[in-house]
Amino acid sequence: MERQVDALERDKAKMVEEIERLHQSEKGVMSKVTLFENSVEKEIDEMLKRNNQQRSSTVQVLESLLATEREACAKANKRAEAFSLQLQATQGKLDMLQQELASVQFNETALDSKLKTSQQEDGGSVFIGEDTYTGSQQGIETEEYTKLTVQKLKQELTKHGFGAQLLQLKNPNKDIVTLYEKHVVGK
Repeated sequence: MERQVDALERDKAKMVEEIERLHQSEKGVMSKVTLFENSVEKEIDEMLKRNNQQRSSTVQVLESLLATEREACAKANKRAEAFSLQLQATQGKLDMLQQELASVQFNETALDSKLKTSQQEDGGSVFIGEDTYTGSQQGIETEEYTKLTVQKLKQELTKHGFGAQLLQLKNPNKDIVTLYEKHVVGK
């Protein structure tokens, strides 16, 4: 029996050692599991942080692009509005120029008509005595204006910008010479 007791004691000691070894092994495994869990959690946290940073960076880039796009649209709208205003102003100027052109054409037609009428009335020429010639005319430098036709005097007056005054004359032949002397020869 003593042998049996010794054998049982040895078996018991072996089992206690085995249990202790298994217990130590379990502690080691649990320690490794804890370390692995901590490592995984740490990596997950880092990945989440990187992902959040990337999202934040992406959001900032998108917001910047959106702001740039809005600014570009606002500038384009301002330019379009400025072009529209410039176009309206140019159209207004063009309309005024067309009105002026129509007025000038009307005055020219009226002047031509008046000139034709006055030419038919007086035979088309004017002769003034030599004592009225001053020699200082600039419009016709080589010709003496006293030998010009009424038509030529009217053309010279119109050329010098006195067409409107020419239209207002009541007695064209005499007044044309006076008007010519006053405005063209007197310059």
